[in-house]
Amino acid sequence: MALLQRFLAPRREEIEEPCEEVEEGQPNNPYTEILLLQHHTDIVRILLRLNDKRFVSAGDDNRAVIWDIQTGQRIAVLTGHSHPITCLLHLAATGTELHKRALIVSASSDKQIRIWDAESGCCLHILSEHGASVRCLNMLTPGMFCAGGENLSLWTRSGQMLHSVQSYSSDDYINQVITLKNERIITAAGKDLFAYRVNQSGDNSACTLVEIKQMDLHREAILSLCIVSTSCFASGSVDGMIIIWTASSLQATRKLSVCEGDPDDNRFSHSIQVMLCVQEVRGRLPFPSACLSYQSLRLDMSLGLYK
Repeated sequence: MALLQRFLAPRREEIEEPCEEVEEGQPNNPYTEILLLQHHTDIVRILLRLNDKRFVSAGDDNRAVIWDIQTGQRIAVLTGHSHPITCLLHLAATGTELHKRALIVSASSDKQIRIWDAESGCCLHILSEHGASVRCLNMLTPGMFCAGGENLSLWTRSGQMLHSVQSYSSDDYINQVITLKNERIITAAGKDLFAYRVNQSGDNSACTLVEIKQMDLHREAILSLCIVSTSCFASGSVDGMIIIWTASSLQATRKLSVCEGDPDDNRFSHSIQVMLCVQEVRGRLPFPSACLSYQSLRLDMSLGLYK
């Protein structure tokens, strides 16, 4: 009877609710694909913003590609590395005669650092004097940058190597590097941090890297470094610990554990692999936060609390 009543009842127009669908086996993807950028032939591991109109991508196919953000047009392909590109760095133009051109610096395990024109994609310099694979790059000043890997090397943006120091451990390469004010460099190699100072002559023609401190409070390998403010920075490790350090004295001021538990437990199920410092505003007070892979930790620098 119920079936007959449904058959004889007047049909109502069914209202279809809009439903966003993503094909290719991604039924739960909430995003709409705007442009599909195709050129790489292997895994893309690095994306770097150049300006409001362009970005560059790089990965395991040994090449980097400069893209137009709005149109998806491929502007230039940077080829020359014989191994996967491990890191990229953007050196912006400053308007001065020495720094009038924006540059892209790429590094690889092929023991080469290449400097490219960010507009045309032309290779300007091939650097191999350091003689080692490179895993990280960072800018020290508008005219200098540093590269870390099997060693730590200091370069001018014109490709001149100023100084190089060997990593203390042949097993633990430098995998993270950040730069602080007063031309200080912090590197992470294994479970230790090393701080360096740049000594330079009056005309900047001679620069040397001088180690000023080794910091060894982590129990396992350090996978992430980030600058929290001008006065402090943070390190995150496989041991699940975040340590906040002062930039001036290089002392640990806070130790934050992602999970509560036995401090002697070596299972380390909450590895910290990525940290990002952002600014939230509560009223008028800045509120730095650290966002971590696998876990989310919010750090209130004024109160020393975490949630």
